[in-house]
Amino acid sequence: MFRIFMLICILSSNLASSQTLKGKVYDAETTVKGAKIININKNHFTYTDDNGDFNVEATPGDTLTFHSLFHESQQLVLKPNHFKETIVIELKKFTNTLDEIIIIDEREKLFDSTKFQSNFIKQLETDRKNNPFKYSNSYNPSMDFIALGKLFGKLNKRKKDIPIIRYASYEDFYRLFSTSTYFNDNFLMKELQIPLEKKYLFLEYLSVQSIPKYLLKSNNNFLLLDALLKHGDSFSKLLQETKP
Repeated sequence: MFRIFMLICILSSNLASSQTLKGKVYDAETTVKGAKIININKNHFTYTDDNGDFNVEATPGDTLTFHSLFHESQQLVLKPNHFKETIVIELKKFTNTLDEIIIIDEREKLFDSTKFQSNFIKQLETDRKNNPFKYSNSYNPSMDFIALGKLFGKLNKRKKDIPIIRYASYEDFYRLFSTSTYFNDNFLMKELQIPLEKKYLFLEYLSVQSIPKYLLKSNNNFLLLDALLKHGDSFSKLLQETKP
């Protein structure tokens, strides 16, 4: 009888100490959807909803960590006053300035029209002096300008013909999974084998995979399906590797 009484006291004590903590996660621009909140002490986690809100079981002294694909991780040690009201967590976005500069630099290296024009003019002038017979039987000063004019026209046309690829963003994928009759929550769970609670994290994952935006058009459903199956598989493997 005494042992049963002690067991009841211990269970009651544990239940009393465990509380539901309510919170909201946002950054400098808006609320953060799909952010992962881990209670290190209790070894369980949850995610923020569409409004950035979350609920998690915890006790004073527990340590929570906050994670998002586009933000720096943050850690918080809970105090009793945190349970009296909804806590607000602000995450800082990663800065991608360096990556953007590198991408621009790489594109410039693909074709530097100014340098090419300068080198071509020098080569043209040298070749005319050394091999005048290749260009005309009699020297015509206007030939240089005609040749260069045609060259500049081709160079400008080539520069304009370079296609601009736009990549799908988080908002694009969120809109797709909210409005499509096929690419929806059912497709996410049955075809991609991704739990519904991982939906927003997966959408963020997709937005950094450089998927062309034109694939989201209805006439490209087959190509989009192939891309989603491939990235869904890699996302599932990533989840397994990062399991707490």
